[in-house]
Amino acid sequence: MKYHKTFNKNKRLIILILIICLITIFSYTFVFRNKKDNPRAQLNETLNKLSGLILLPENEEPTLATVDNPDILTDPQLKAAAKTGDKVLLYYTIKKVIVYRPSVNKIVDIFPLILDPSVTESLNARIEIRSGNGKPETSEQIKNLLAKNYKSLLLGEIGNASRQDYPSTIIVDLTDGQKYNLVNNLIKQTGASRGVLPNAEPKPENVDILIITGEDYKEN
Repeated sequence: MKYHKTFNKNKRLIILILIICLITIFSYTFVFRNKKDNPRAQLNETLNKLSGLILLPENEEPTLATVDNPDILTDPQLKAAAKTGDKVLLYYTIKKVIVYRPSVNKIVDIFPLILDPSVTESLNARIEIRSGNGKPETSEQIKNLLAKNYKSLLLGEIGNASRQDYPSTIIVDLTDGQKYNLVNNLIKQTGASRGVLPNAEPKPENVDILIITGEDYKEN
């Protein structure tokens, strides 16, 4: 009987220890995952580390970006300095860029922030693409190209134009010139032409730029 009571007591103790261990592991995993996936936590962690290396601006909170693929960076100085995994802090008010490398806890570079007007105009710009050449795959190619080069664009579903024999691919600025620089950049990337809304095409609602693919479009 004594042995049975001791066995039950040990069994309860083992179960209690296992529960505590599981709770601890779950809590650690939950906190770590949230810390990793939470942009605010990432920014605070990066700022805390940087504060030990440099006197940071006090009156502005930067935008934090992580370099996933340096090959697609368009800024020459950033592309030359950054490596995969680096943290880039963008100070838009004081126009400064700080490149920080967590793997060695060092600041790699600091340089002025020169904003490309097309990037600024792309923030939450709404794009609609219509297939006007009978080849929906070309519209998908354009959409994929824009999604790759401009992460902040709002790309809607691809639709069909009013006709399927447009000879040229056109890009229509529906903002009365407010997206002029962005349209110019999209023209360079797609090989399209700046155009006006054709009479046969209904004007889309809540859209900044309309792209209609034509028979001349070739994947770049």
